[in-house]
Amino acid sequence: MSLSAEEIADVVAELQPLVGGTIQKIYAPTPRTVILELRIPGATHQLLLAADPDETRLHLATSRPASPPAPLPIQNLLRAHVLPSRIAALEQLAGERIVRIRLDTQQGPRVLVAELTGRHGNLLLLNDGGRVLGLAAPSPSTTRAILPGHLYAPPPPPPAGTRPQRERRRFAADPARGPFSISEGIEAVYAPKSRERLLADRRRDAARGIAAARKRIESALGKLEDEASRAAKAEDLRRYGDLLKTMVNRVPRGASSVRVTEYSEAGVEEVLVPLRPELSAKANLDRYYKDYRRMRTAQERIGERRAQLGEQRERLQDLAVRLNAADTEALIDEIARQAAALGARPRKQGAKLRDEARPPYRAFVSATGRPIWVGRGSKENDQLTFKVAKGNDLWLHVRGLPGAHVVVPLARGAEADPDTLLDACALATHYSGAKGEAVAEVAHTQARHVRKPKGSGPGAVLYVQEKVTPYRHDDGRIARLLSQQAE
Repeated sequence: MSLSAEEIADVVAELQPLVGGTIQKIYAPTPRTVILELRIPGATHQLLLAADPDETRLHLATSRPASPPAPLPIQNLLRAHVLPSRIAALEQLAGERIVRIRLDTQQGPRVLVAELTGRHGNLLLLNDGGRVLGLAAPSPSTTRAILPGHLYAPPPPPPAGTRPQRERRRFAADPARGPFSISEGIEAVYAPKSRERLLADRRRDAARGIAAARKRIESALGKLEDEASRAAKAEDLRRYGDLLKTMVNRVPRGASSVRVTEYSEAGVEEVLVPLRPELSAKANLDRYYKDYRRMRTAQERIGERRAQLGEQRERLQDLAVRLNAADTEALIDEIARQAAALGARPRKQGAKLRDEARPPYRAFVSATGRPIWVGRGSKENDQLTFKVAKGNDLWLHVRGLPGAHVVVPLARGAEADPDTLLDACALATHYSGAKGEAVAEVAHTQARHVRKPKGSGPGAVLYVQEKVTPYRHDDGRIARLLSQQAE
């Protein structure tokens, strides 16, 4: 249930001390939620405006939800037009669930409009002439056009007698709890609901990626079975080759088949050996043995690949079970990272997989199941280190030689286990100028300690607080890692 017009009037009145405050930062945790971090003399506050269905509200927030991996449009819009700015007025449209925040910016006056109208709630930014600069979500309204460049018009009031009436206000001021007690009461009611919705959204996105990866694995296993059925004919090819070998010098040129007597434990049998008439008897013989060796190799490869896919399927199943029980954003994000290393990458509805942007890294899985990311090239190294990696992630690079940046994603406060560290060192060595060397020195530190020198080329970095691990080349380790590459 969203805030009523009366409840909005109460909280707007309570928030008047914020007028004159300076907006320092802007966050958008959801497409229709904005948090303005502002400073007033002696204090910093976070003003939350949410136009999400059934959660439309306005209040001060004591905590900020985690931001999504990529900035949302409303965040980019407000940061471009509003930062920095001063709140000139915070007011409610009389009797309506609409709040206007008048802002003084370096580009002139701006107005942030919060339509806290439940299912059709929205956030809009207007210029000093009242024209729409942008909005959080496309408007579904059929009674007014809300488009960038158009003059803004508030929603028409509901017909007389249809406005819902509430018996009492749910939130009352309590001076004993401080100057913003109404905000505290609103947050206490809505924050848990909002958090559960955010967790559900993140859990659903991660589950889609896992389901898509499992579907691709099932498809790959089906194709392997088809290939295995063809490879099962390898013994027939060897048999034909052995039979043809006994009379290769007596087969006339251009023959499409030849009858050969086969002596076996079952008795004597006449076998018709098919031939390619355009080939000589010797070429037909070589073809049978070549196809036999190829299919035998395929049988071995199919067995290994079937085992790998089966293991990935089991691990994804385990992640799906853990995801259902995950109750924190950090845990959901960690599970999503592990799933991504196994090929679980959710795609937009209606978008084809080939249209997705390729990540700037190759994804591997350590012996203990942790993801390891290896930059694809110089530009991709920069993207991996400075846009993908988080401050606590482990960052590795071979000392003194060109090579890939390697990142091991870690939760806050976590450390890489010894096997994962050695696997990451192996990959850093393999994708560097030290490839093939018996021993290589691999430097590793936290990603927060890596910086880009001004004017340097792609991939060039400086880092501090590093540790050095002498890594001795291990053929078995690198072969295992390469065989389990996620893409």
